[in-house]
Amino acid sequence: MGPDEATDDEILPLRDRIPEYLTVFAIGLAISSAVGMVLGLVTGGGAWTGAGYAMIVLGVVLLLTGGATGGGYTHLGAGAVGAMFGGATRR
Repeated sequence: MGPDEATDDEILPLRDRIPEYLTVFAIGLAISSAVGMVLGLVTGGGAWTGAGYAMIVLGVVLLLTGGATGGGYTHLGAGAVGAMFGGATRR
């Protein structure tokens, strides 16, 4: 492990993580735009419309995967399921 890599015990401050976040965001934006424009032109809906829908789908996928790892909307779903099936302690 190099000196720039963080272990589970140490978390880098946000200032050090921002460049990586921006790089991943730019790559996702470029890929979803390209795929959306191609699909939009193939389906006849227009390039920009296809790119917009591709970005919406990417955002939904990112919300779902972010929630699956413990952040995002996981707690809302777990609380609703727990309340529905009696998982919560009631007094």
